[in-house]
Amino acid sequence: MSNLPTSRHFDRDQQQLLIELTDMYQEISNGVNQREVGIYDIREQIAGQTFVVPNSGTVQNVFRKLIYTGTLSTGNNSIAHSLVLANENFSFTHIYGSIKNSASTSFVAMPNSDISITLDVTNLIINVPAAYNGFSGTCVLEYIKNL
Repeated sequence: MSNLPTSRHFDRDQQQLLIELTDMYQEISNGVNQREVGIYDIREQIAGQTFVVPNSGTVQNVFRKLIYTGTLSTGNNSIAHSLVLANENFSFTHIYGSIKNSASTSFVAMPNSDISITLDVTNLIINVPAAYNGFSGTCVLEYIKNL
């Protein structure tokens, strides 16, 4: 997407002006609709991203949901994600997050070589080694549904 013009000269002819204003409205609408939404909420949100399904060309909205991890302990930590995966055809486009220690002096992106993130039908599962025991943070799920 290219940037919208910051200034415009309008024709004095009413018919030409109508054409220019219509074109400008479409450019603005397309620009606004193609942006990524910066809302990270525990409730499902449209992320402002689109995903083109391979082989069909169908365009799907990408949804986003934020999950708080709570305090993590060594090993597998299961956190309910509240998504209805069994009833809808889901595909995850991006799963990521970050955690920090209780003093907020150490911050870690995940997944990484030490921390894995997986999902099953009911839970987000974060596996952490002992070095990250007591850390907490957030995980972002971005997905398409109803393929």
